[in-house]
Amino acid sequence: MHSSSNIYNEIWSKAFLSSLFIVQNKWHEHGVLIHTLRVTYYCLKAGDYSMIGAGLLHDVGKPFTAFKKDEEDYDFNEWSFTDHEERSYQIIKNWPFIIILFVILKNLKIMIQKDILKKLLFGIP
Repeated sequence: MHSSSNIYNEIWSKAFLSSLFIVQNKWHEHGVLIHTLRVTYYCLKAGDYSMIGAGLLHDVGKPFTAFKKDEEDYDFNEWSFTDHEERSYQIIKNWPFIIILFVILKNLKIMIQKDILKKLLFGIP
């Protein structure tokens, strides 16, 4: 059994690029990038701004952990992502702006409703 501790795909590796841009597995119609953008789009469409950060970052570790687990992965040209959740957490846990981003996104709807965002961005009283 593979785990994220012994798989670390380089950014230019076939596993990284293929899983990011082309295909994941039978549970996902698209690669990680399009899947991530679709999840984020549906958060925006639903007006659930507090989930935008999660939509953008929930699978950030997947391409680093992509591997061929069994014959099914080879037969259907798919990837497995054992422990990608932990790898995603390890990647973002020390990003200081993440806390600021989540606070802004969590309060974005209120900021828009009260025109606070316009005032912050454009200095409009």
